[in-house]
Amino acid sequence: MDLSTRDAKSLVKIASGLRNERRVRILRELIGGPKSLSELFVRLANEIRYKDSLYRYLEEMVDIGLVDKKYDIRRKRLLYELKVDHITIDFR
Repeated sequence: MDLSTRDAKSLVKIASGLRNERRVRILRELIGGPKSLSELFVRLANEIRYKDSLYRYLEEMVDIGLVDKKYDIRRKRLLYELKVDHITIDFR
């Protein structure tokens, strides 16, 4: 899915979701497929010290529309997955 914007307000919202390297690293981890908070925390333990911080980053990216979350009945856990594969910014 493509996330495309020409609206200044939307652009600022998207940029805020990408405002540090940790957030970009989270998105890169999700390229490999859906992961739980615990799975992401283990993979990012050298970069993110607190699980609560990771949770806040993920929830903000869900609100922005970069990440989606769903409950996996089979695994009995909440999973986060990448909602977009690229972002287009049109300044025209």
